Amino acid sequence: MLSNWIVVYELTCLITFSPIFTVFSCNTAKTNPFVLEKSQITAEEDSCVEIKCKPTGVPADTGGAEWFWMKNATWTGSKGFTGTVLYSTDESKRPVSPLFKNRVTYTGSTHGSAGTQQGHQLCQIQICSLSLSDSGIYLFRYEKGNDKWVTEPRANLTVGGKYKDQEIEQCGCEQILHQKHDNTTFMVLPNGNEKKWETPQQCSDL
Repeated sequence: MLSNWIVVYELTCLITFSPIFTVFSCNTAKTNPFVLEKSQITAEEDSCVEIKCKPTGVPADTGGAEWFWMKNATWTGSKGFTGTVLYSTDESKRPVSPLFKNRVTYTGSTHGSAGTQQGHQLCQIQICSLSLSDSGIYLFRYEKGNDKWVTEPRANLTVGGKYKDQEIEQCGCEQILHQKHDNTTFMVLPNGNEKKWETPQQCSDL
């Protein structure tokens, strides 16, 4: 009876969980500790944006681990991920691109390289001085031996222009109407102050 039960148990695992014939596959499934808080993110040029993970309750053993953020990463098989590196815990292996140098701040945990932490404590960065070219797909990668994780879905960042039109209309000396993406309108007055409207405006409306 015991041997029959074992066979049934193994077959159940085989059909439900894995093409590999093993009883261990039923109990060793792991949950990704790195899940993004948002996968669709929008921001305005010249501003800052934070990309971070949400708590999952799953710990990550950081002893000897390394992690990094990449833009438009591509999986290359034996070489792992390639792309534009914007943050790395080991720049000797993955140097940060000059495109992001001094613009990215790590806002996650700074508990060194040993210990156990929640995934969301590691997966947090802030990018400042955004430009339109920063739009793209961002990926967080964690590696420790055979323990490797990646955020899926990845973060899709869209950076919009500060103004819908840099100059809509000039109303007198140095008084230029600008319109933002949310259709609010503002004018920079000669004294440097801004006058704002919640709806689109034209000079003839003023």
